[in-house]
Amino acid sequence: MSRIVSFASGKGGVGKSTLAVNLAVLAAQAGHSVTFVDLDLGGADGHLLLGQLDVERGLAQFLAREAESLEEVAVPVERVPGLKLIMGAGETLRSANPSYATKNRLGRHLRRLRGDLVVVDVGAGCGYHALDFFLFGDERIVVSTPEPTAVMDVYKFVKLAAVRYVLSHFLARDALSVEVAGRNVQSLEEMVTIAQGVDATAAETVRELVDAFSVSLIVNQTRPGSRLDTFKLAAVVREFVGSHLRVVGEVPRDGAVAAAVSAMRPVALTSPHSPATLAMKLSLAHLMEAPSPRLAG
Repeated sequence: MSRIVSFASGKGGVGKSTLAVNLAVLAAQAGHSVTFVDLDLGGADGHLLLGQLDVERGLAQFLAREAESLEEVAVPVERVPGLKLIMGAGETLRSANPSYATKNRLGRHLRRLRGDLVVVDVGAGCGYHALDFFLFGDERIVVSTPEPTAVMDVYKFVKLAAVRYVLSHFLARDALSVEVAGRNVQSLEEMVTIAQGVDATAAETVRELVDAFSVSLIVNQTRPGSRLDTFKLAAVVREFVGSHLRVVGEVPRDGAVAAAVSAMRPVALTSPHSPATLAMKLSLAHLMEAPSPRLAG
């Protein structure tokens, strides 16, 4: 079973997909067997960032049940041995609003993908589908820029993801779910307090879920003199997730990235020694430190 690393962001334009693609490339170059899965509903562009312009199958065929497994729609990436791509579905009625059953099926098949690592690129924003796809990850990474407005975007996304994570373990009509639905929950500790008012068993379950929830952070497009540094951003998020926030990298603003995107190739291939690529390699090394034999091997 592969280890799943999901990438999300509170809003678009922060370079999330570019980071996800390049970290997948770097992991494959390091000798890992990697599958990149584009779950950005309606805005899938991972195949373009990888220079794969003529992909004939992908997530759309899986969602339409024209393929029985995700393995059937995974295609090798040119120029990157060890890396496969599952292209996004594009904007269709079926892909834009997958049912609960469809999302469950997708999650099951993601875990069945062979190899060491599955990199999942989730759509930007705080919609239910983005949150649910983000929670598929064993390692969950939020990407942000160091701009002051990014604080609220990251905070809101992590807050909603955490609440969604806890509630996903309860039935929709469970007393806790009903109680939380009418509140603006401000912290995971508040979730525990609410659960204590429901019953002791619910409170114990929520406490265990809170202890298990974690998010990692990569700050992208950093530059000298940024008004908001990584530590300030991490501190704001930590108010909600406690000690479970892990900063795994800072990637500087780098013209080589924009040039690579324009050329529809990963910067890890076009400029392997650029500041951005070197920072991404360091981020990957931090991810490899996670307590997983598949990543640490």
